[in-house]
Amino acid sequence: MDGNAGLPEALRQRVLAIRSNPSAARAGRRLVQENLYQFRGFPPVTLDLFRDWTADPLGHRSWQWQIASFNFMPWLIAYDAASADVRAMAHALEAVRSWSARFADGDDGFEFAWHDHATAMRALNALWLLCHLRLDARMPEAQAMLEAFLARHADRLAEEGMYTRHTNHGIDQSRVLGLLGLALAGRPGAGRWLETAMARLAGELEFAFGADGVHVENSPAYHQFVGNLFDEIASAFTPEQLGPLGPALERTLPRALEYMAWIVRPDGLLPAIGDTEQRPAGNVFRRLAGTPAHRRLDWVTSGGREGERPEGWLRAFEDGGYLVARSDWSAGEPPASAFHLVLRSGFRSRYHRHDDDLSLCLYWGGDWLLDSGMFNYVEHEPVRRYLRSKWAHNVPVPEGFDPDWKRPASDAEGGLKLLESGEAHALAEAWSASWPGFRARRRLRLDLAQRRFEVEDSLEPEGETGVESAKGFLSLWHVPADKEIVIGEGQARLLDLAAGRELRIEVLDGACEGIRLLDPGLPGQAGAVASRETNQLEPAQLLAFRFPGPALRARLGLRLIDHRGAERLDPEELGRQLFRSYCRNPDAWWPEDVRKAPERVTAARDLHLRRRDGDPARLAEELHALAVLRQRSRRPTVYLTGTGGAVASWLEGLLTRAAGMVGASWIGVPGPLVRKALTLPARDRAILLDAVHLLYAGSEGQDPLRANVVRVEPLVREDLSLGIEPQAVLALICGDPVEHCLRQLPRSEMGSAEVPEPLTARLESVALRTERILRWALRQRFALRFTPAQVLRDPAAAVAAICKIAGAPLDTDRLRRVVAQRAAHAPGLPPVSTDALPEALLDGLRARFAPYASLWTQD
Repeated sequence: MDGNAGLPEALRQRVLAIRSNPSAARAGRRLVQENLYQFRGFPPVTLDLFRDWTADPLGHRSWQWQIASFNFMPWLIAYDAASADVRAMAHALEAVRSWSARFADGDDGFEFAWHDHATAMRALNALWLLCHLRLDARMPEAQAMLEAFLARHADRLAEEGMYTRHTNHGIDQSRVLGLLGLALAGRPGAGRWLETAMARLAGELEFAFGADGVHVENSPAYHQFVGNLFDEIASAFTPEQLGPLGPALERTLPRALEYMAWIVRPDGLLPAIGDTEQRPAGNVFRRLAGTPAHRRLDWVTSGGREGERPEGWLRAFEDGGYLVARSDWSAGEPPASAFHLVLRSGFRSRYHRHDDDLSLCLYWGGDWLLDSGMFNYVEHEPVRRYLRSKWAHNVPVPEGFDPDWKRPASDAEGGLKLLESGEAHALAEAWSASWPGFRARRRLRLDLAQRRFEVEDSLEPEGETGVESAKGFLSLWHVPADKEIVIGEGQARLLDLAAGRELRIEVLDGACEGIRLLDPGLPGQAGAVASRETNQLEPAQLLAFRFPGPALRARLGLRLIDHRGAERLDPEELGRQLFRSYCRNPDAWWPEDVRKAPERVTAARDLHLRRRDGDPARLAEELHALAVLRQRSRRPTVYLTGTGGAVASWLEGLLTRAAGMVGASWIGVPGPLVRKALTLPARDRAILLDAVHLLYAGSEGQDPLRANVVRVEPLVREDLSLGIEPQAVLALICGDPVEHCLRQLPRSEMGSAEVPEPLTARLESVALRTERILRWALRQRFALRFTPAQVLRDPAAAVAAICKIAGAPLDTDRLRRVVAQRAAHAPGLPPVSTDALPEALLDGLRARFAPYASLWTQD
């Protein structure tokens, strides 16, 4: 058999791409060897699928859809191509046979057996398998079985009752039906399948995109997804096969591409509007490569590294229901310089629709006003229903209404219109009938030069329902957890202290009775939540402005303030707010790849909270106030530094128990907090650092106003500890660095004269870190020096020496008891044997550390 017989070029290229996918091959190997299925957004599941296709181990219908769609099939194709493991094809073919036997006579009550979308995707994945075998002219009997399987699916997809018209499901059904018509051209009915597919796709395209090119399914992600589908359709079929669909695609896709260039944020991510994950956008319109619109989208998705810079700052897609303002397209500045504001309003389709008419979302170097996202497709779940409701969007709502989302409201008419537009000013109006019993309008006035927005809202009762139910109104604003919110008289200040930025929301008109943070009361959730990724929730903050009365007429002013410029916070206020933000949400200040430090900070903070039965904001105020008072009378901070980390930590425990010091552990200060704190005057910087130490300790010590802080840190530098106070006590704990390095290596690997390459690399890493510490230590003036062995031999003497210099009171009887109690917890210093190590390696280490020999004594 000709390996390319009946195999259109588009299918051949797709299968070649699957074959060369290494991550798919790894997933295929795990599936073959361990029966392990791991779809994106779900935990791994080990399952004998062929015993029960209806299994639901995660209690999640989207996971069942993945299985019923055969979305594991590309894994097996890639693994088969990358290996000689015959089990890959055996598993793939058994999946087809097993499924066919299980559902030979119908769906048997299983939702996804002949589900509209799962059926299309199952056929597509089985088609990739057939093409994989055809490319190499392999397994003709298996090919015949697959062709029969696919023909059955094509007949089902061609049925009018199976077709889900005017949805992305219908597009996929029609696309796959057309591909089956091409690939199975010799079978009866193939011509009819292709003809039916093209006719349906023409209708789908006409419905899918409005006059301004925006996809109707209420989601930037689905706009990108459906745009990609039609781009693939344009490439997969010849002009003769496409017929009238071809010219229609040429008219529609450029408009769809233009919307993408505006809706993508300056950081290259899609905004989480409707059923959208906040993921990187891509330029999926490959057929339009080389056109100006394609180059503009390239610019946006590449961060200005490729393509052509777009122009303008405002675009209204009135038919699609989006207004987008972007302050800057420059690639010469960081993306954080641009804000990206989206106003959303308008009903075009039920699919992926959230009740988000009139909602605003704002990006400015990061999220400021959130759309709460999608979470999942399990519609009966309370969190999913909440996230689709008005109560999860930045809109006004009547007080007392149930936030449980109701589908009828989502069908209500709505829209927006750009009323005025200039070089730096604009006025838009949005309206919606989706508030039962109310007429809803929102006017948005934008001032680009001043970075100000005015939001004027009105909810007018309409009929008895609105008049009877309205007791007052809440203007809701969803804020990321990493923003500090300071509520004042008639205003709320949203602060990003790490970036030095503020969004200030002020009441300009309307009788606002109060501003507060709300808890929507979701089952199993503490406070508001948002979802930027499928099946993932994260904390958020829900800010509410309350307006009394039977109707809402309110005007709020929103202003973006960059405190790196002229408008700066008072230093003491900035220091207090920095600490408050860090105390409330340590994770927001640490890099994502650093886990232990923020976990320890959170654990220490929670220890404080258990003693106080308070909240993080109040704790931050108390600790910062205590740090202010301590500046007058506290004793010096003690730093235990050098290469004796474990010994230093043990010594810290003795100092806290015997001398009443406050143990701040080894946790450093995150870089963003350091950079902000270094802009403070010395006094405010010292207060902030002392407050951080008190937080790390989990307590304030026996003498809160005077107690020394003791902290373990290999390096005490300005960029790590915000500057050493002049009276600080530095104690160096440092022994022979060669022995120190060798103790860091696995002892089981040190018995061979041939040092394995991974061990050599690890030794080099340890040596570099040690040399860095020693180089720093050589420039310092230490009040005390110990070797680890000296501390372990006579810990009481080390404690007494430190307390004497630090001015800390010491009860010698208590010290003896503490030393006796803690002796069992002392770290060991196992002897290091160098007999089996190459002499050249040892000589190299000794020569490397020779310049620092004055830092330690020989025991």
